[in-house]
Amino acid sequence: MFTINSKSSILKSLSSRLFSFTDDSYLSNIERSYKSRILKQRSILEDKSLCKDFLLNFRHPESNSIIGEMHSLNGYKCLKGKNRFQNISKYTIRSLLKYLHPFAYAERDWIMWNYSQYKRSQLGVSNYNKSINDIGNPPIMKLDSTFKWNLRWLRYLYLRERLFFTLGKETMKNIHSIVDIGGCYGGFISLLAETYPSKNYTLIELGENIPLAAYYIKSIFKDKEINIINKTTDSLSFEGNIINLVPAHLFEIASNESFDLCCNYVSLGEMSSIHFKEYINSKLYKNSKLKHIVNRVSSSPYYLKNTFYSWSNNQTILDYNLSGNVKYFDIFPFTHFFPLLESKEYQSINCSLKDYKGLISSWKRCPVSSQQFECIIEV
Repeated sequence: MFTINSKSSILKSLSSRLFSFTDDSYLSNIERSYKSRILKQRSILEDKSLCKDFLLNFRHPESNSIIGEMHSLNGYKCLKGKNRFQNISKYTIRSLLKYLHPFAYAERDWIMWNYSQYKRSQLGVSNYNKSINDIGNPPIMKLDSTFKWNLRWLRYLYLRERLFFTLGKETMKNIHSIVDIGGCYGGFISLLAETYPSKNYTLIELGENIPLAAYYIKSIFKDKEINIINKTTDSLSFEGNIINLVPAHLFEIASNESFDLCCNYVSLGEMSSIHFKEYINSKLYKNSKLKHIVNRVSSSPYYLKNTFYSWSNNQTILDYNLSGNVKYFDIFPFTHFFPLLESKEYQSINCSLKDYKGLISSWKRCPVSSQQFECIIEV
C-alpha cells in the first residue's frame, strides 16, 4: 500500500510503477467489450510523455479513457494539453457538427430528456444541486449560468438524493464505512464525502482507473488521505477521513470486510459471470448493513441478442440476492443508451458517426423505459 499526498505524487507513482494495473491476472475474465480499451488506457498511463495530458482530460469523450463521459457531440470543450492547434481544430469541427450532424439533434433531445427526469426525481430533501466540476475536462451542458451538468453528474446527484431521502439524515449520520463497487473515478463517493468528510470510504474499480480516481479525489480533497492498495498483503484502513482505492483484481483484500453501506451502480450487471459471483458471494456484499443497488433487470435481454448493446453475461435481477428489509424499490429513472439507428427488424445498428449512413440517416432517441432497477436494502 502507498499513500497519495498530492496530484504530483500520482505522476511520480505512475513513473515508479507503484500502481498495480500492469497485472494481467484478471484480464482473461474481463467483459470483452472492455479489453481493448483497458489495454489502450494502460499503454497511455505507462507512457511518461502522455499520462499527464491524459489525467487532465480523462473525462473527455476523446481522451481514450475507459470512463470518458457519454456525450458524443454536445457539451464539448477543447482537449487540454500540448498540441493546442490540433485540439482547437478538433473543437471547431465538433462545434460545426453540433449544428450539422443529424445525430447531434437526437442526442440533444436525449440529454434534455434525462435532465427532465432529473428534475422530476428531485425529492427536496437536501436541495443539493451543485454544478459539475471541471476535473478531467468533462463535456458540460448548461441551461443558465447557475447550474452546469452532464449525464453522469445528473445521475450522481439523483443517487445522492435518493439515499438521503430513503435513509434519512439520522441514519446517514450513523453510517461510518461506505464501499462503492465499480466506483469509477470517485464521483459519487466524493459527493458523499463533501457532506460527510469524516466517514471512511472505499472504492473498488478496475486497476487502470485507480490513478484517475486518485487524481479526481485529490483535486477535490487536498487534505484527505488516499490509500492505494497495490499488493495482496495490504489491508484496508477503517479510520475516518480516509479513502481506500482498491483495484478489482485485488478484491480479496476487501471481500471479507463488512461495511455500513455497500453501493453498486450498473457495473455488477456488466461483469463476467465469474466476477459477478465473486462479488455477490463475498462477505462484503452479504454482510454490509445497507445496500444501494442499480443494475439491469437482465444483463442480456433477448431483444438485444447479437446487437452492439448486448453483453456476454447472463445475470438477472434474480441473481442479486435482494433479501432483507427493502426500504426502496423502483425502476431507475434514467436510461444509459444513446440515440440509435434501427434496422427494419427494429434492431440497433452499430453505425459510426463518420459513416455515410450516419450522416444521412435519421437518428432518434429510443422510446423505451430504463432497463435498470434500483433497490435500497437493510440487511
